[in-house]
Amino acid sequence: MTPADLDILAANLAERLTTPRWLKLRQAVQYAGIGKTNMARLLKAGEIDGYQNNDRGDWIVDKESIDRYHMGNMAQGDEDFVAELVDSLV
Repeated sequence: MTPADLDILAANLAERLTTPRWLKLRQAVQYAGIGKTNMARLLKAGEIDGYQNNDRGDWIVDKESIDRYHMGNMAQGDEDFVAELVDSLV
């Protein structure tokens, strides 16, 4: 892990400690750093956990599932990097 990765991890940890677990869609979009349309797509696909709260269909999003989604993407990126590195050595 690079120093920049550690800085990001520290910032995320600090934000996690000060942000409630369940977020409204607007808060979830800001926390995740993705657009509203993309967030809705991820919620409907079940890649991020949440539920629609009322008759209007307002989304309530599990912040921890956003973290898991991002960590899964980071892990996939690491796997891709290792695969490319191995291929370059062969």
